[in-house]
Amino acid sequence: MMNLENCGMRAIKGGQPTDYVIAAICDLNGIFRGKRCEADQLAKLERDGARMPMSSIGVDVWGCDAVGSGLTLGRGDTDGICRPTGRGALPVLADAGRAALLPLWMEVEDGTPFFSDARRMLAHVLARFEARGLPPVVATEL
Repeated sequence: MMNLENCGMRAIKGGQPTDYVIAAICDLNGIFRGKRCEADQLAKLERDGARMPMSSIGVDVWGCDAVGSGLTLGRGDTDGICRPTGRGALPVLADAGRAALLPLWMEVEDGTPFFSDARRMLAHVLARFEARGLPPVVATEL
């Protein structure tokens, strides 16, 4: 797991961003989709989360409905409940001190993880590896 302190990032604990918080889920393309909120809303977001349309997780890279995903606006735009992933708020390095990113993941009304949330899918896979005592080894390729 990446150590945030090694790359100059520290979770914002106690120290509030001065201007705003971006509360965001990660869509299936790895793009953050969310809401920009006033900085004084951080504690409320960490406690209660936020509601966002379930369709926002199943869009293409341009933000349009992904055809065939079953997550389109045409099926109704039910809200999911987005709760913090547990990492805490992270500074937005391009806007250091002014902004924080609060990573969220989505669930349905009854608390069940939303089937299309990539972060939840990854957490589930990692838990299966951990249950078998297997540390996953991964790398990226440019």
